Amino acid sequence: MSNRSKRLAIFRFCAPYAKRVFGCEEELYFCPICGNGFPEEAALTGKVLTLEDVPPRKIGGKGLLLTCRKCNSDAGRKIDYHFKSQIELQSLGTILTGQSKEQETSADFILDGVRYPVSVEKTKEAIAIRLKANDPKKIDLLKDHMTALSKNSGWDGKEFKIEKTVKFDLRLLKLAFLKSGFLLVTAMLGYRYAFDKRLLIVREQLLHPDLDTLATCFWIEPGKEQPFPKRRIILVTDPLSLFLVTYDMGAVILPSHSSPIGLYEIMRRNWEKGQSINFTGTVYRWPERAVMALDKRFQG
Repeated sequence: MSNRSKRLAIFRFCAPYAKRVFGCEEELYFCPICGNGFPEEAALTGKVLTLEDVPPRKIGGKGLLLTCRKCNSDAGRKIDYHFKSQIELQSLGTILTGQSKEQETSADFILDGVRYPVSVEKTKEAIAIRLKANDPKKIDLLKDHMTALSKNSGWDGKEFKIEKTVKFDLRLLKLAFLKSGFLLVTAMLGYRYAFDKRLLIVREQLLHPDLDTLATCFWIEPGKEQPFPKRRIILVTDPLSLFLVTYDMGAVILPSHSSPIGLYEIMRRNWEKGQSINFTGTVYRWPERAVMALDKRFQG
């Protein structure tokens, strides 16, 4: 299915629910983040409503929902690219430690204080480091240097480094996970969830990532002794009603449709940093398409 067909399918599935939830006279699709409504033409062209991979495709996501062009581009510019930075760093780490399957990433090879751009590739047989052919002078310099080292047994005890530099902010990476978690649960439950007053603070944080509205109180690390299931949505009933959306490296906490008002403030007051907390709840798979289950329940 083309992206155009996917956008139209999502619009036509979600817009009737939006009409009932918001009492619209016409069928509109509402961006779950900013709350603005758009007609079908916006999904048809893709210039105003864009297909959103939730979470990014590289960590298991699919095109579940539409977001408006402004929210999509603002998030991409400010927070989503941290996913890419994290993936690139993880790729290099798993290649160099021999934990990865066949894959390739870029890095810098540093020898005697000189940086050389290289590709680092894990093959079935070995780890290959190849100089990128975008600077002929550096290529010749490295060849001459390595030849001289080989002739003089200079490689004995010789040290070199492989480094990768990316623009990376851990708080903004966690916000990127929060955004994906919010959209995953929205795809599962629908507009009645996304625009519940309990979620207003989440949407405000996503709209203004430069403001430290939530700090990182929504983020939890997996327990070593009792790790939670990865890539799942957990509807927690105890000690508080909330959602956990789990990833490979942690989880985000989101209000549920029955959470107490001011969930994050309650957590700040009662849960200490580093505290071990046991959760009781029901585990669901990440949705593979928009389901809008809560909107379906109240239709008619």
